[in-house]
Amino acid sequence: MKKTHQKPDGSYVDQRARLVADTYEKHVQERLCQLESAGEENLRAETLDNHEKNEIYIKVIILNIRLVLHSL
Repeated sequence: MKKTHQKPDGSYVDQRARLVADTYEKHVQERLCQLESAGEENLRAETLDNHEKNEIYIKVIILNIRLVLHSL
């Protein structure tokens, strides 16, 4: 998602893309904290499998859509 929505200088193509990326990162970090609380160690975003990352991304997109619809 970042590669698709970032310009060569690293800035995002628009505010919504930045919001989605930031929210996704926040949710990934929350998930890693949950796993650490359960006793796992040395966790990074790469620790999560693609299925779990996809679930987090879908959750973020749904939240973003709700925010956009609510603001209309």
